[in-house]
Amino acid sequence: MFRTIVRGIGILLLVALVVVAGAYFWLRAGGRPQRDGDAVLAGLGSAVTVRFDARGVPDVEADSEADAWRAVGWLHANDRLFQMEMSRRAASGRLSELFGARAVRFDQRMRRLRFRRLAEAAVASARPETRAALEAYAEGVNAWLAARGGDLPPELRLLRVRPEPWTSADTISLTVMMARNLSPIEAPPELERFELLRAFGPERARELDGAPDADLFPEIEELARTLAAQPDDVGARAESSGLGSNNWTVAPSRARDGDALVANDPHLGLGLPNVWYQISIRTPTYRAAGMTLPGSPPVILGRGPSVAWAMTNLYVDDVDVFFERPDAEGKRVARGDGWAPIESARETILVDDGESVEVEVKWTDRGTYLDADVESGLPARSLAWGALEPGDQFAAIVALAQASSVADVRAAIEPWVFPPQNLLVADRRGEILWTPIGRAPDRFGWDGRFPAPGWSPEVGWRGLLPAAANPELLDPEEGVIATANSFLPVPVPEWFGEDFDTSFRMDRIRESLAARDDWDVESFSTLQGDIVSEWARFLVARIGDGYEGDAARAATALAGWDGAMALSGPSALFALFERALQRATFEDEAEAAGIGRFGTRWRLLRL
Repeated sequence: MFRTIVRGIGILLLVALVVVAGAYFWLRAGGRPQRDGDAVLAGLGSAVTVRFDARGVPDVEADSEADAWRAVGWLHANDRLFQMEMSRRAASGRLSELFGARAVRFDQRMRRLRFRRLAEAAVASARPETRAALEAYAEGVNAWLAARGGDLPPELRLLRVRPEPWTSADTISLTVMMARNLSPIEAPPELERFELLRAFGPERARELDGAPDADLFPEIEELARTLAAQPDDVGARAESSGLGSNNWTVAPSRARDGDALVANDPHLGLGLPNVWYQISIRTPTYRAAGMTLPGSPPVILGRGPSVAWAMTNLYVDDVDVFFERPDAEGKRVARGDGWAPIESARETILVDDGESVEVEVKWTDRGTYLDADVESGLPARSLAWGALEPGDQFAAIVALAQASSVADVRAAIEPWVFPPQNLLVADRRGEILWTPIGRAPDRFGWDGRFPAPGWSPEVGWRGLLPAAANPELLDPEEGVIATANSFLPVPVPEWFGEDFDTSFRMDRIRESLAARDDWDVESFSTLQGDIVSEWARFLVARIGDGYEGDAARAATALAGWDGAMALSGPSALFALFERALQRATFEDEAEAAGIGRFGTRWRLLRL
């Protein structure tokens, strides 16, 4: 009997081993990217050559831009198909089809924000050459899909997904999703300030936000008085990560080899695979090397024959909240003495292993419309967002690579609307330039820091400011320009907002660059790894003295610290000190009002 049991267990283990081994080899055997040989890509005007360097970075050589875009589409599908599939599903609100009920709330948000509809409208309004390029790229992706059939990456096979043909709207939806990730569209600062208003009243709310002159309408004050602040509404939007991007450029006078240099370090979220896809593209009319976004063909960050460019996120206030007064039927909203319709459409979210969910997508003349939220107590509102305005980012980024000097940059970037970015450019002649890329709202009636009464004809948007309204900094005398998500100290002709990062990271970069005149690629790379926090040094210098016991020892340790945020040592002590300072400054008010923490470095600095 015992032998029979042992024999049975052995057989079961053997079967399990065979099944696991079979599954392993099944996953490993298919879906591998092609790295050599020939591939058939229907629609090519002539052969395209792709060479991979030692790090696997492809170099595409084609006789036309259309053929290059087809090849890039094929390469993206070859290397990043799962990433592309998840990205377009996220943007279109279709993750529930794969992941079931757990993704429904996310899909509902994406549907209500109309990202897919925005992408389709952008394709329809794009320039003919842009539409042709997007179609060529989609042809490349779909050629790979057709050739592979069921031989797909293991992630897609595990999820039992056969990707639908790629479309131009899929490409644009990915750029819209990137704009969403770089924008406060889902958590506008106006709503956080409104929560402070609900909790503390107008004067104290302005003071705690460090914005005593912010425009605030009596109707919004009255609305805040009638609504009790909710415990989680403020804390959820308080500063948490402290992450940020940086870029900089130096003039030839500060470079070892006498050429202008550019560096870029966009701190997007970590992922596997990486957000970016490095590539080099060469055609008779378009040459660029740098980073593309899988799902979109042009080089977004990189260099062309005559210019190199870099971007960091610029927190222009391109989102506004308009509280609304809907009628009893919820079909119209008040506008002055009359009404404006609430447009709507019903969409179906398919749910894996569950019942489909219907979602009603709504919008008004001011933007995306959201019904009153019983859970948070927020009233009905329309969200105006710069990304909803027409633009052609593809045309802008292609023209930027083709620019012959910084003098061509203004015209090249004119079609770019969103997302707003700090653009740095250097050319082969040695000129360096900073300018915002993107457009700010042309507001009237208020400054946009608090929500506005949507029913009032005295406030709103006249559209977007022209690109020519953006400031610029060209060839500064010190030969250095740097950004780090903060606004540069240059005249701003119109209201851009105030929710930029503090200038400490930017100041650290500028001071470091201005201290040398022998910069090269290696020293740039070293500077990108710099861990000294000027913010920490700023706070530590203001600690003062007169402490006793542990507090005195902590103050002494911090006083002798250089501000390097290492994994051990005084940096950990500083983190505790900063947290305690935030708590002492803001959290007594938060606890008294029964709301979450709302302290940020920016608020602390302004106070």
